[in-house]
Amino acid sequence: DSGVVVLSPAYRVLDANTPMRKAATVTIRTYVPDSLRSRAMIALKNWRGRAALAGGSYKEGEVSVATRTAGDYFVMADIQAPTITPIFANGAELRKQLTFKVADNFSGVASWRLEVDGEWRPCDRYPSRGRLIFHFDRPAENRTHTYRLVVRDGVGNETVRKGTFRH
Repeated sequence: DSGVVVLSPAYRVLDANTPMRKAATVTIRTYVPDSLRSRAMIALKNWRGRAALAGGSYKEGEVSVATRTAGDYFVMADIQAPTITPIFANGAELRKQLTFKVADNFSGVASWRLEVDGEWRPCDRYPSRGRLIFHFDRPAENRTHTYRLVVRDGVGNETVRKGTFRH
């Protein structure tokens, strides 16, 4: 995946089939460039052979995470921001809701903030469908409104989408 950078070799923590009753701390000491330190985390090779987020954070030359899963661990940095796709055309006339498709390549969508005409508006999140939906709480005024949606992933990468709609 071009949105991640592998920063260490893989280290095996027990055999992948070994059950662990209690959490163990996995710490990997590796060089992480200054620009990637806030985005560094530990990943685990899953049963499909792909990287899966284990978590953790960088501190003083090490990345650590508490885990109850045995397997192959390595340090990665997520450098790709989440994507936001409005499910409507810019300037479209909308009756019931604003719908956005949101996705992230690795660390997952952690937070979002929607503003309509400069005011914060609550969104419902449907992670299985990758959707954020704002249901209109006011009757249609048949005028143009502006929106600003900010989506942040688990390591702080951020995307901002702005546009207009009619309601």
